[in-house]
Amino acid sequence: MKLWQKINNVTGNDTKSRYLVDFINQGSKFIVASLPEKFLWTIATESEVDGFDDSSDTPSFTGDAGSSTPYDKILAVYRYDGSTKANIVDNDTTKTFTLSTAGVKKRICTEVADSDIHIFDESNSIKRPTKMFPKFYKLSGKIFIKPDPDYNSDTSATGSYVDADGYTVTVDSLKGDKGVIVYAAPPVIDENTDSWILAEYENIALNYAASMDCLRVGGTQLTNGLSSLSSFITNFPTEQISSIVKPSATFSSVEPTSASLPDSTLFNSIALPSGLSVAISLPQDFTITEQISNITDLANTQDLPTMIQPSSEALDFTQIDDAQAKAKALVDDYGAIGGGDVSGDGDTQVNSQGIQSSQQWLIQEDPEMVEANLAVASQELQRANSQIQEESLKLKRLESNLQSNQSKFTSDLQKYQAETQEEQARIQEQLQKHQADVAREVQEINSQISKYSTEVQKEGARIGADVSIVQAEIGKLQAKLGSQVQKYQTELTSKQATLQKEVQQYQSDIQRYGTEIQQKSQEFQTQVASNQKYVTDASTKIQIAQQQYGLSGQYYQKAINELSAITGAVSAPQQQQQAQRREERKSS
Repeated sequence: MKLWQKINNVTGNDTKSRYLVDFINQGSKFIVASLPEKFLWTIATESEVDGFDDSSDTPSFTGDAGSSTPYDKILAVYRYDGSTKANIVDNDTTKTFTLSTAGVKKRICTEVADSDIHIFDESNSIKRPTKMFPKFYKLSGKIFIKPDPDYNSDTSATGSYVDADGYTVTVDSLKGDKGVIVYAAPPVIDENTDSWILAEYENIALNYAASMDCLRVGGTQLTNGLSSLSSFITNFPTEQISSIVKPSATFSSVEPTSASLPDSTLFNSIALPSGLSVAISLPQDFTITEQISNITDLANTQDLPTMIQPSSEALDFTQIDDAQAKAKALVDDYGAIGGGDVSGDGDTQVNSQGIQSSQQWLIQEDPEMVEANLAVASQELQRANSQIQEESLKLKRLESNLQSNQSKFTSDLQKYQAETQEEQARIQEQLQKHQADVAREVQEINSQISKYSTEVQKEGARIGADVSIVQAEIGKLQAKLGSQVQKYQTELTSKQATLQKEVQQYQSDIQRYGTEIQQKSQEFQTQVASNQKYVTDASTKIQIAQQQYGLSGQYYQKAINELSAITGAVSAPQQQQQAQRREERKSS
């Protein structure tokens, strides 16, 4: 089984090898950085420092250039002392020496502070290093050995340099003194590695890598949760009920305007011949008890109901965004492992929130700060989740208010429609009573006229007078009466039909209005319910992030505990490690 596959067996995740290989290599560096020196000799590596560059025909001196070997875990530095100087020429201005190898001896170099570099090449200084007592110091990511190594690795050409005393030193090919740096280099693995030199420390590296992977998964879930919340805010529906136009009630009057009931006094113009005595009088004015003026328009006791908008619930995601931003910053809000150098000075590592993240503390091997950061991040995530639940309650209240208002509107609309129908029936009944009253009065007038005509005929027959003229006049007036009544009835019927049509249209508009209200309300509720999935998704991802952050701390603690069990303690004090890394960052 490949090393990176073992990580997925530990975490239960399904992380790609490109991530896990990098995490294992970081774990390898963590082990090497934390183990005491006595445990590191099994993976020690030597790096030789020559004195000349043999890439040209004439070797150039490079012994004073220093070595770029990383110095986090330097186990030893020594210098060969196997050559003697033979004086060839001395002309009082220049002395030339040649080096010959008499024997090979290793001289351990003593580490000194770089603050003393100004005296290392002073011939009269008591701190001046010698071939028997060499020294080394660290500066700008390099290791400098004093006296300068002067081994000439060229196989054919002679090299020369000027020493600290100003004398020219000639070095034959394959002569001179080397410098040697012994350091512990973390082994580098790839996706095909299934075994390595750190086998006895493998669990430490695996737990460290598992911790880093859980941090990565937690950060990804946190980012996705933030994205879901952003989608929730972006896709929150807009209420559209207020845009529906409420129908207006405009009804025409049923009072005829171009026709009127006849005036019965028109019969008063009839003059009887002299000698006629008629006991029955001509009919007088119409007596209409059901006057059309008594018929009022629709008289609903309540107005057309309006869909009341639900009470405003001010959704606030400020606290959610703040808590999640802080939680992310406490873990790491940069793409690269370990955060980023925002200040640009290579010294202070902070993120966009000005917080040193857990990943940075991991790199600096400070488990207490890692646990503290993760604990605060967990609290911030809990605060975000609590606020999400509060905003969800607001949404539920909004939905509940919307449903309640919709139910009331539907009930009021049904009452209004029922009252409108009752008013329509009332007007219809009054119109029918008016028409029946008019018909009855016309019939009564016609009856009186008929009786009057009969009496006139009887009187005419009795006295032998000519009453044909009177009867003809009565017939004309009676025909005029009938025509006027017919016109009145026709216009009244037309007005009545128009009113009926308007009422029916109004009822249709009311029904349409109610249907649109219900449709828009249902669409809004559906959109709110659909949008709720983003909140649910965000909450789920935040919970997963919390779990992964917790697992990350556990795996890291396992790595620390096992390392402590092997070594007795994590090696270098935190302050010393930080100082070393600040110096390394400056050099890089």
